[in-house]
Amino acid sequence: MWETTAALVLVVIGFVTYYLLPYSFVFRDIPLFLAILNSILLGMLMGLCVLSAMAQPLMERGLLW
Repeated sequence: MWETTAALVLVVIGFVTYYLLPYSFVFRDIPLFLAILNSILLGMLMGLCVLSAMAQPLMERGLLW
């Protein structure tokens, strides 16, 4: 189930990045363009938070060693 969810999320991200972002840029829809860029930035920040939360126990063990 999680593989299907991850695949659907990646398809949506690809569609937004490769179709909606150039569409908004070509037709000069600046609010849509900035909203897409902001959502990409927030998604990257959320991903970095998840990665750091996964790496924290390993770094704590390394520090205590």
